[in-house]
Amino acid sequence: RVPKLGMVVSILGFINKDGVCYYAVCLEGVGLENAAFRRYSEFATLHKLIKQSVPDLHASLPPKAALRKIFASKEMFSASRAASLERYLKSALREAWRKGGEVKSGGSRSTLQAEIVKFVLPRVSDKNFRQAFKFQAVAGQEKKNTIFLSDSEKHRFSTCIDFLEKASEGVEGLFRVPGSSRRQGLLYVSLFLDGSLKEIPKRAPVEDVACVLKRLLRDRGKSLLTSEAFEMLLATWKPKTQQV
Repeated sequence: RVPKLGMVVSILGFINKDGVCYYAVCLEGVGLENAAFRRYSEFATLHKLIKQSVPDLHASLPPKAALRKIFASKEMFSASRAASLERYLKSALREAWRKGGEVKSGGSRSTLQAEIVKFVLPRVSDKNFRQAFKFQAVAGQEKKNTIFLSDSEKHRFSTCIDFLEKASEGVEGLFRVPGSSRRQGLLYVSLFLDGSLKEIPKRAPVEDVACVLKRLLRDRGKSLLTSEAFEMLLATWKPKTQQV
């Protein structure tokens, strides 16, 4: 399949092999079976070819791994770069296909359009990547749909949630009212740091407890419920039928 003018390209994900990250480049509508797996250096080579023919190219190629250290893991870095590369491709290829002309590639003359086609269409060697990518995707989906909580987190969340379930009935603006930051600080320390409180006092303002719960969520640093797991949870919910 030859790409058309105004093609839409996406990156389905990435896979690491022998310490190198390969990104699954795919034309809209063709699916994983026709994905092309390209490493960052190949994006850089394509970018140089585009700049040969379109020197005023507006799109900028994401930088190399110099920014890697700001991410907590290699996987986070690769995911962030995949999103950046996808934005780059959507913009650069559209402009390059429209404006591109003759380029010099590998010591011979070619057209920019031909080089783009070679980049986005799969090679025979990409078959091995697709098989590995499928297994990685399944494992990743299972991990995404699983919520991991430590025993300490379970205790802290359940302490606040159990209290709010009993004490917040009829209370409006539960998570909007700021409450007292001083009381919230004391409650947090007494419950979860020095252990001077074993449970939340019955007369504790519900707004303060709600704010402590929000603090626990912020301190966690990552989502408690992934979007995929939320969709699965939502699918199991059935609204109560009204009795006539």
